[in-house]
Amino acid sequence: MEHYYIDDIAEYAAKGNLESIRVLINVHQEFNDEIFGEILARPMLAASENGHRNVVEYLMECGSNLEVYDENGVIACDC
Repeated sequence: MEHYYIDDIAEYAAKGNLESIRVLINVHQEFNDEIFGEILARPMLAASENGHRNVVEYLMECGSNLEVYDENGVIACDC
């Protein structure tokens, strides 16, 4: 299953747009926590790299793991 909205969530995460992230996540609550945590890895990195702590905290509440790595081996919690 393709999660087309993750691009939007990652873009909002990079910009710190928490309200738009909340809306998209609420619309797509059909996934279980384990799958949703994996889906949110890229938005977690985007929020962390851009210093949006409130977004990072919200994504963690939604099941995202703080210990996700980008292609260069940078971990979200190191940002």
